[in-house]
Amino acid sequence: MGTDFQGKGTMSRFVVSASTGSYPVFVQSDVPGIKEIPEHLFANDGRIILITDERVAGFHGATIEKHLVGLGFHPVVLTVPAGERAKKPNTVIRLCREMLQHGAQRGTPVCGFGGGVVGDIAGFVASIYMRGVPLLHIPTTLLAQVDSSVGGKTGVDLPEGKNLIGTFWAPSFVWSCTSFLSSLPARRVREGLSEALKYGYIARPDLLDRCLQIPPRSPNEDPDRLSNFVFDCISVKADVVTKDEHEKGLREILNFGHTIGHGIERIMGYRKITHGEAVAIGMVAELALGEVLGVSPKGIAQDASERLSRIGLPTMIPSGIDAQTLVEAVSHDKKNVGKKRTIITISTPGTPERIQLTDRELLKNLNLAQCAVINR
Repeated sequence: MGTDFQGKGTMSRFVVSASTGSYPVFVQSDVPGIKEIPEHLFANDGRIILITDERVAGFHGATIEKHLVGLGFHPVVLTVPAGERAKKPNTVIRLCREMLQHGAQRGTPVCGFGGGVVGDIAGFVASIYMRGVPLLHIPTTLLAQVDSSVGGKTGVDLPEGKNLIGTFWAPSFVWSCTSFLSSLPARRVREGLSEALKYGYIARPDLLDRCLQIPPRSPNEDPDRLSNFVFDCISVKADVVTKDEHEKGLREILNFGHTIGHGIERIMGYRKITHGEAVAIGMVAELALGEVLGVSPKGIAQDASERLSRIGLPTMIPSGIDAQTLVEAVSHDKKNVGKKRTIITISTPGTPERIQLTDRELLKNLNLAQCAVINR
């Protein structure tokens, strides 16, 4: 396992090692593109299944199709609805049947072209269609570029919780082009900055200030700054997942903010709040929990809240969600061990800490943490 990093600037590249082999990750600021496509991806006369959502198809579909054709591919475009509501088992079954109708074989690659939801769906489809086909990721959101496109996690949701059906399936290739981010609404840029701030707290404290330098309404104001920022964020993720590909220990630190965040998303039906917004609230809550338990330094939740507020992200658990409801919502979290819930907090920026609490302990300390946050 290992990660090989090369260069920074307009074009950056690194190689991530996985149990199924290494794969390259490219980060660049313009569309002209990549030529280093692994040869095995050109099976079946270059046919490639491009899975995207309706919104991304409208903004960038023609551009990426033209580029793929120029590389020698023959894309077949399959679309899903935009948003978390598409992450359902029925969506995966439909896509697999459509692939079969288009003649996709065991060597036909699947390309996820979109944000984190599209990547999760495309990755899951690739991992199960004919027991596994090659996968490419071309992420078009900041959240996907700094986080979900690397690491091999795939999945769809159940009514009981997020990503409860899924696999680990490493991509063969990842291409992040930051010019795609110009079409993002500011709200979607902010949720990517939420995940980036997470990296600042768990590994790279310099990112805490750099997150504040990316303007949500014009992220490409400085293309090189943006591409370097994306590169440095995803390099943190790459370093962690190469050491713990299948989430046996270290990789859990990437879930900072996510235990509480996923609970909030579930309670709100995945509609009224974005993933990044829920993670922002989750980070503040989990830092406040750390303070109550004496693991995190006093004031760190306040610091996170102020940074997230400057970006324009929410920091308070929505009114109407009480601690008991939230504890029940995290009861199906994938990181649970027996009857204990796993929470990641921070002892000092760059040093994450793992704590485990029973439901009773979580309820008691979450109430105390909420009081501390409300009264700060």
